[in-house]
Amino acid sequence: MKNTNFDVLKKRLEQRYGLDLIHDLILSPDDLIILFADLSLDADMTLELISGNLGTIGLDNTATLPLKNLLNAFDFDNAYAVVAGEAEHYNAVRDEILDFKRKPMVTFPIKGVSGKKHWIRLQVVPVEKQPTIVTFFITNLSNYMMEEESIYHKTHHDSLTGLFNKYTLDFHYGQRYRFKDFHVMFLDLDNFKDLNDDKGHNVGNAFLKGFADILKEHQYLYNRFYRIGGDEFVGLCFKKSKQIQEDAAAIIAKTAVLAQQYGTTYCSVSIGIVKAEQREDVIRKADMLLYKAKQLGKNRYVFDKESTITIEDTKS
Repeated sequence: MKNTNFDVLKKRLEQRYGLDLIHDLILSPDDLIILFADLSLDADMTLELISGNLGTIGLDNTATLPLKNLLNAFDFDNAYAVVAGEAEHYNAVRDEILDFKRKPMVTFPIKGVSGKKHWIRLQVVPVEKQPTIVTFFITNLSNYMMEEESIYHKTHHDSLTGLFNKYTLDFHYGQRYRFKDFHVMFLDLDNFKDLNDDKGHNVGNAFLKGFADILKEHQYLYNRFYRIGGDEFVGLCFKKSKQIQEDAAAIIAKTAVLAQQYGTTYCSVSIGIVKAEQREDVIRKADMLLYKAKQLGKNRYVFDKESTITIEDTKS
């Protein structure tokens, strides 16, 4: 319904201030772009520019913008996609945009023609009088979202090693525990307290960073490692069991080399690996296998299938 005060204000602004209500107030913000699309005319949905400048968000300043071009500009290099997964984050943004009935409003980054990242907020509003017409409002939120993205990164990563933290482990576990070839790797540095006592916390921190770098060499796709405590780490891995065990052996060997570099031959890593089957409390079961590796003399891994492990086992 039209605001009954609209015409009165429009006339007053013109007479008293020489302002046009539409062009000088509603359409004037530099960071606001307004477009519309007629869904009945174009299956690919081409947006037509009403006001604003597409150049302010890094795109070519044209009179039309195919929606697919906007989605193709999606910048996967962002903290949210790193945590959620690139495909998952993109699909969530795309699906929300296309759900017109819910009048979506979604914020995401695009890569401009120059390669620069621009954060935009896209709000989609169907026109009630003509259901085939949809209005798109794009706001440039780059300055605000750069800081928000930095905060988001910090809340999901360990500040010392740069690995994901326990908060992100819990999120990824709930999201991915049903994936094919799911394994959990539980890692603990042997005699790390002695290293800290002998050489100091600065050396201990440097060793942790070096160990994290070793783990990062084995990260790809959904295979990720997380620091969950002082010298405790967990890996969520999605490969064949043989490959997982090869990774564990490589991590053990590389850690031995790292220890030699710091003159700490007594510092090594023990690993417990579970191949998930029932997918029930798999991290705890991997921790139980880690304890077995410690009992067997440390500096080794123990692998087993989940079906052979009973949660009643204890470390006592």
